[in-house]
Amino acid sequence: MFVECIGGIHEIYFPEVLANLWLLLALIPGGMAGILCMSVFHVASAGLVSPGSILTVLFMSGHHVLATLFAVAISTAVSCAIAFFILKRQGKWCTEAAISAQEEKKEEVQEKKQMLEKGQMQEIKIGFICDAGVGSSAMGAALFRRKLKEEGMNGITAEAYAVDQIPEDLTIGVCQREFLEILQKESNLSNIVTMESLLNQTEHLALIEKLRKGDITQ
Repeated sequence: MFVECIGGIHEIYFPEVLANLWLLLALIPGGMAGILCMSVFHVASAGLVSPGSILTVLFMSGHHVLATLFAVAISTAVSCAIAFFILKRQGKWCTEAAISAQEEKKEEVQEKKQMLEKGQMQEIKIGFICDAGVGSSAMGAALFRRKLKEEGMNGITAEAYAVDQIPEDLTIGVCQREFLEILQKESNLSNIVTMESLLNQTEHLALIEKLRKGDITQ
């Protein structure tokens, strides 16, 4: 709040809004309310306001300081009120969704445990591997997990690993083609799948199809 209001660095709230685009519905009316107040009281800036600190705004307002403060207060109140309503509603929806997802996950874990105990399913651990285990490998693993869920593939996990942090129980290693030689030297993996890009969803689907057919095993 201090950095944004006094420092005028408004970019700090951008990630919050981009993470929840519904908050745009709070920002737009807030801005409109502030502009309306300034229009009613004939408030104008004596020059360019940069940075957008409240101190700079007041300094450039001349004798319209009180009217400017009132407009800022109204704009803030409108945005906060609408944002509060949106977040409160989302909190209710998220709670219900979280409870439902938790129950589904419990059932899935229980079913998976029973199948493993009966020997009907072999757990497969897939690692997306690169130099540091972040960046393309992390994004690739996340995309692959999403594809697994969409395809209804159970008993398969996908995580990102650095080449020097590969777990011993890893079933399949996935890397980019140019990284294959390094991976073969640095690991004892018997099953390695190469891809043109770890983010290529066409190659993800091809790997899922091989897993479904049982072409790749431990």
